[in-house]
Amino acid sequence: MDVLFIAGGSSAMNDGEALQRCYRDISALRTHYLMDGDRLQKNWVRLSFRLEPLRRTSGV
Repeated sequence: MDVLFIAGGSSAMNDGEALQRCYRDISALRTHYLMDGDRLQKNWVRLSFRLEPLRRTSGV
């Protein structure tokens, strides 16, 4: 997605551009906690043994 966004030029950053919307959506998805496979696997195991799930980050 990064390569496509760069190839879209500066107009790709304008509000209402389809490429800008796709870039924002994919960027948000990449940072979503469900996309963290290691953490998801550890929590699945912890919950299977009725342990508390791991917190996202300390202090949050």
